[in-house]
Amino acid sequence: MSFMKGCFLLQRNFSKLGHAIALELKAKYGVTEFCGYTQMRRAERFLKSREDLRWDPLLVDDDLQDQAANERLDLHYLALLEKEYGLPEQPSGEGTTLWPYLINDRHLMMGNPTHEFSYTPLYTHEEMLKTLQAKFRAVVQMLKEKKPDFAVFSAIGSVGSFALYQVAKKMGIKTIVIEHTLIKNRITLTNSCYNQFTGINGIFDRIRSGNHKSPFREEAVKFLETYRAKPAKYAGRDFPHKSFFSFQRFARSVRLFFKHLVIYLREKKSDYQEESPFSYLRNRLLKKWRALIGYRDLYSEPNIEGDFALYPLQEEPEIALSLLAPFYTDQVGLIRNIAKSLPVHFKLYVKEHPVMINRRSRLYYKELLNIPNVQLIDVHYPSIKLAQNAKIIFTITGTPGWEGILFKKPVITFGSVGYNKLSMAHKAGRMDELPILVKHALENHVHDEEELIDFISAAFEYSFPFDYYTFWHKRPFEEFKDDPELKKFVRFLFEKELKDLANAS
Repeated sequence: MSFMKGCFLLQRNFSKLGHAIALELKAKYGVTEFCGYTQMRRAERFLKSREDLRWDPLLVDDDLQDQAANERLDLHYLALLEKEYGLPEQPSGEGTTLWPYLINDRHLMMGNPTHEFSYTPLYTHEEMLKTLQAKFRAVVQMLKEKKPDFAVFSAIGSVGSFALYQVAKKMGIKTIVIEHTLIKNRITLTNSCYNQFTGINGIFDRIRSGNHKSPFREEAVKFLETYRAKPAKYAGRDFPHKSFFSFQRFARSVRLFFKHLVIYLREKKSDYQEESPFSYLRNRLLKKWRALIGYRDLYSEPNIEGDFALYPLQEEPEIALSLLAPFYTDQVGLIRNIAKSLPVHFKLYVKEHPVMINRRSRLYYKELLNIPNVQLIDVHYPSIKLAQNAKIIFTITGTPGWEGILFKKPVITFGSVGYNKLSMAHKAGRMDELPILVKHALENHVHDEEELIDFISAAFEYSFPFDYYTFWHKRPFEEFKDDPELKKFVRFLFEKELKDLANAS
């Protein structure tokens, strides 16, 4: 086995988990050199403080953002970038536009701090173009000089991280993206950043063609039976109204305010993604005010025995929209189009995402309620009950679409999502043809249980049970870097994605 070189996207809190993965690859699997791209100064400090592994080079997103301010706009260079890396790529291999890189960057396009979002960009068009220049130039130079054999990614949600992925693809560098399967706590690896499960899909195709018999079929059947008998509930945060005025929440807010204040005073000139403590305070107070006023007068009681379609709102800003569905980021506009594509007597029930509680204004919901057949359902109403009784479910890229398929419901999606691989998911195309697709899905939808079992079997086969987000967000580095579960995950990564590469190099 030859030695390999790797590159990692080390954004935010993932920097610690990425570093731990790299250490294990270095210790046991013949990866000797590492380069990286990191975001946030705290991630940079952590990576540069470690003596157990050197990132050479380590591109720092905040440094590149600072450099962009001094860039001289070069339209010729931008045209070359657009031709080489523009998206979507034409059949000829020539690119189209660089806008997807900008749209996917919440800090450029939405002025997004941590706890609130805005549709007003913080940067001018010219400043955005300079950002493209600076970050593409640095990424291209690093990859050409280091020539890594593979690149590992988690959430690709910025100009720099998206450029790293696309440039690596163009250069023939193997891209490995860590994704959640939506099945229990199972994590998969894919070569696509668009939520397309390349490893799972390969096994699924072999099963469907009769060339493979999955050893996980019984487990897949059991998963379906268990889920349908006792559907898993949303595992996110507590609903605010339950502990909204508690002392614990107040103390936590005060603690986080001073944490933001310390970071701001230390790094306000160099960390463009860090929220100011004053913005944090404003947004917390705004959420408190919204919770105090409430939304109950806007809610309708659902008639679950009637004819209704379901559209659960998606969290934003998130890559589920900006990366996987960049032309559907206007959810109000999309809901308006869905509503007028339904049979005329149908209601369209819209329900908020739990994470977005108190983050949207009453005006946002009132705009939805101006649509005649739209009703807003209380965020605390059981989502599973709505999904089980809906005649059809609409989602851009959300988990409710997967749940709908598990409940044998017709599902229409608008973005790129892993379960689009199934015939039971109807991917929308032209908006003026949406009424035709809706009619077809309602009248001709056929649930294929065998196809679903085969897909879940493939997902079990090409995934690993790993509490990925717990490692990423909650545990200190020194505690988890030698955790046996992490070591098993790295072995899974090597066996599935790097072993053949190592043998060939």
